[in-house]
Amino acid sequence: MSRDGDITFDARLGNTLSGSVADFHDDGTNFKYNGVGITFEADQVINRASVTIAGGNTPQVAEDLASQGVYFIQTESITESLLHNDAAALTLAEYLLSGEPEARYTSVQTAFNMLTVAQRDSLAVIDIGDTITVEKTFASGAGTTELAQELAIEGIEHSININNGHSIALFTSPTTIVFELILDDAVFGVIAPSDNVLG
Repeated sequence: MSRDGDITFDARLGNTLSGSVADFHDDGTNFKYNGVGITFEADQVINRASVTIAGGNTPQVAEDLASQGVYFIQTESITESLLHNDAAALTLAEYLLSGEPEARYTSVQTAFNMLTVAQRDSLAVIDIGDTITVEKTFASGAGTTELAQELAIEGIEHSININNGHSIALFTSPTTIVFELILDDAVFGVIAPSDNVLG
């Protein structure tokens, strides 16, 4: 449902995601925020990958034993692969390994009294399907590390109370952009590596 009250469809995959309408940073620049949700997607871990070529009977297996000790065995299996030999299948199996979960922001929250008038106006009209960026710095050993992500808004929650005034929470999902191969397109339909984004 859009903020105008219309039912709206936004594809999760596609080439139509817009540029970021708000950049949330924790260093005092851009849009300030006072809350962020983060998850470590352990369900995306692959620590055992098996690939078998078409007509072959010997699976090529790659494993991350350290990851298996922490996250149990999580397998990806491909059979009847069109790769030309077992060496290529083993290379693919090793490529598929992803032994550590990746961090992802799930929400960001800010109070309107932390923002400029222009920033308040921007957030007041933000809508589901818009794109935002979230950036945060974490302590890491003796130094720091920064995690910045571009995200799609999939939920909005406004709250108003006497103590804190008006605040907004934006619930997010990853942005996944897929470029289509359109053979008559001047950019995406050109195969020559030096001339298009596919190269």
